Amino acid sequence: MKVLFLTHYFPPEVNAPASRTYEHCRVWVEHGHEVSVLTCAPNHPAGKVYLGYRNRLWQAETIGVCVQRMDIARGQSRSRLAVGQLFLLW
Repeated sequence: MKVLFLTHYFPPEVNAPASRTYEHCRVWVEHGHEVSVLTCAPNHPAGKVYLGYRNRLWQAETIGVCVQRMDIARGQSRSRLAVGQLFLLW
């Protein structure tokens, strides 16, 4: 079976959603499924893209699963409205 997982958080980000997502994907691959993850450039919690990654339109990597990272819109505002708008844009 082919699985596409859409998520905001994925390793190397260190938080519960990223860890859980990766573990789910790893188990699915072990069971013979083809797993792809669509996520953004790692930037949580500071909002700055991690070293070694770039905020570009599209970049791919394979770490047991096929990870596709997309460009994200980041804003300086931390208001709930601004964060909600960025979430909807993504």
